[in-house]
Amino acid sequence: MYQTLMEKDRKLRRATRAAARAAPRPWRQVRLTCSHDPIEFEQITGRAMGVPQPAT
Repeated sequence: MYQTLMEKDRKLRRATRAAARAAPRPWRQVRLTCSHDPIEFEQITGRAMGVPQPAT
């Protein structure tokens, strides 16, 4: 829904999305995520959104 509200050129947006989906994926471990989704962030990082990353 967000993409639809923010789009400037629907035809171009949809073509770009289709091309990204059709692109070869040599690394099956690559996962595309939404950088604005706290639930996906927590699933990927294994930590809560408000918890800082530990120092290395």
